[in-house]
Parts: sequence; C-alpha cells; structure tokens
Amino acid sequence: MPNIPTARLAKRHPVAWRLRKAVFAAACALAAANLQAVEPGEPSSSAPRFSIRGFGTVGAAHSSIDRADFVGNTRQRRGAGFSDDWAFGVDSKLGVQFDAKLTERLTGVLQVVSQQLPNGKYTPQVEWANLKYQLRSDLSVRIGRILLAPFLVADSRLIGYGYPWIRPPIETYNLAQITKSDGINMSWRARLGSATNTIQASYGQQDEDFVFAAPSLAIIVSPQVRQLVGITDTVESGPWLGRATFFTGNISLGNSEGRVKFYSLGAAYDSGSWFIQGEWSLLDSAMRLQGATTQRRIGFYLSAGYRWREFTPYFTYSETAPEGSQTAPNVLTVDQKTYSAGMRWDLARNTAAKLQFDRIKLGTQRGNIGYFTNVQRGFPFAGSGNVASVAVDFVF
Repeated sequence: MPNIPTARLAKRHPVAWRLRKAVFAAACALAAANLQAVEPGEPSSSAPRFSIRGFGTVGAAHSSIDRADFVGNTRQRRGAGFSDDWAFGVDSKLGVQFDAKLTERLTGVLQVVSQQLPNGKYTPQVEWANLKYQLRSDLSVRIGRILLAPFLVADSRLIGYGYPWIRPPIETYNLAQITKSDGINMSWRARLGSATNTIQASYGQQDEDFVFAAPSLAIIVSPQVRQLVGITDTVESGPWLGRATFFTGNISLGNSEGRVKFYSLGAAYDSGSWFIQGEWSLLDSAMRLQGATTQRRIGFYLSAGYRWREFTPYFTYSETAPEGSQTAPNVLTVDQKTYSAGMRWDLARNTAAKLQFDRIKLGTQRGNIGYFTNVQRGFPFAGSGNVASVAVDFVF
C-alpha cells in the first residue's frame, strides 16, 4: 500500500485502515510476547513459540507465439513471447512465513511473498496476516488478512513444491484471482465416520490490481470487492479429497459496478503411487470494462500422474470458455484449451525440478486472445501455440 497519510487512509479505505491497525496490534503482541521473560521454574512450553518457513520457485518459460505474452496469471504485466524470449517472471517467486503460537488457543501467521506484480516490480507483498483463536477443538475464528480457498490447491497455490505441475491449470485458476480477504473467517471441523468435514465461512473485502488485456490493449485496473462473502466445504477421507466453494461480493471499477459470483467443485484421489484430480468452476461477473461487457465463464481441468521413484510424469487437459451463447457485440471473450505433459523430479530433500510442455489452442470467437497479454499486430487469433517451461521448486 502506498505511503498515504493516516487520516486520508482511514477515510478512503476504512476496512484497509482497520486491517492495518489489526496487523500492527498483532505485530506488537508478537513482539511483546517475544520479549516476555519466562519466570524461574515456569515450564518452557508456556512461553510463546515461533517458527520461520520459506518457499520459492526459480522458473523460465518460452512461448512460440511471439506476438503476445504468455503469463501465469492475470496480475502479470509481461511474460514469454513478445516481451521476453525466455521469461523468468511467469513462475519465479520467493515467500517467507512467520508462525507464532502465543498461547494454547491463540496463534498468528504472517506470510510475505515476492513475485511479479502488475507494475512489473517484485515488491514483497503481505499475503496473510492474521490471528487465529481456537474457540473449541473443532471451532476457530481468524481475523486479519486471510487465505480464501476456492480450489483444491488453494492452500499451496504459491508453493510450487506442493503440487506436481509447474503452475496450476490457468484455465481454471485464473477465473478466481481473489485469493485473500481482509476480514474475518470461521472454521468448523467435524468427523463423519471415517471422513473429516471442514466448513469455512468468511466475510471481508479485497483491493487488488490486475492487468486487463484485450486486443492491442494491456492496462492495470484496480477493482474493489466489498461485502465479500464465501463458504467452502472440504471433505477428506483416506486418499480422497473433495471441495465445494461459493463466493459472492459487490465489485466496482471506476463508474462501473456489478456483482461477482464464483462457484467451484473439485475432487482428487491420491493413492501415493498415482493420482487423479479435476475441478470445475463458474465465474459470473457482469460489468463494463473499457466499453465492453464481461461474461460468464466456465473453467475445468482433469489431471493424472504416476510416481515412480523420484519421478512423476503427469498429463493435464484444461479448458475455459463462455457459458452459454455469447454472440452479442462488445463482449469480452476468453476461450482456450490446453494440453499439458510434464515431469517432476524430486532431486533432493525439499527440492523438485520440473519440465512442462503446453499446447494451447484458442477458440474462434471474434477478438478472443485467451489469457495472453500485450497482444500485437499479427497475433494468431483462433490459432495455437506451444509453451515450454522449466522450474525448480523448494521449501525451507
């Protein structure tokens, strides 16, 4: 957040100002707890406990389409193809997470991540900053900047080491760039026979910059999402995992206002030696952007792989397309399919090297550029292209 005088910040962004105060208070509590001396004879387990963890990815991507940029998400300004022959900013990132157990019931977390931002810089950003209070063994509440979990790998979306691919399938995961919320979250966990069912409900807001891309246009936009309400239900049983999500909120950008709704269903089976998982999502967002109207879009993927010693070959099919008929003029269309094949090599403890090849085919709708940006004259509309990516993921 820019350095704005506190009075103006409180007036222009009241929820963000309250979050900043809450985070500052949490930081003070952490510092005070860290300085608190343990009384002689007091068990050391009663003192606050702190830990630091980290993760990162060093990657490079190359695209055969040199009249536009292939990017990993809609927050990236430049990528592989037009801007760079081999782009390191598509997947590279570095993150650090601080965890604190202040009491038996109260914990805190702060996660800071450096990755490519819409302005092209890598300024570290606060992804998570919240306090969690365990009301009961099965019920907890968080306040602050909180992770939203619309997808199966939402918890590890930035941690490449946590999944087999170089990046989660963008045809599905780019539908919901709302990955965190400034507000409150409640989580309730229950046993259902051999299964564990976890329901999370959240309320808050988000201010995030994105890159809006259209033919011959790529600009930074700053939509505001208010009254963001979400509920996620996750069921785990042995090798099975299932998740259902619904989010809705009021979205505004300049003089344009609307309401965004997001639905997602996902399931995964992992036997240890092989895995298969898939997700389906629907984004319903109707508002005006640069004289055009956004649309309802569906995204889905299916991925499978087999682990053999240190190697995991995998295959993925993913697709995003308009939901229903979209023949009206001035409708922003995102329509593409991707066939992916890759290999993960766990070459050392906490380190994995990956190689991935993507074949991307664009739909035939007029003006469709898929998820490419910085589109130049000569872009192969309704054409196809290849993307080759390499990466090393690590945790520490």
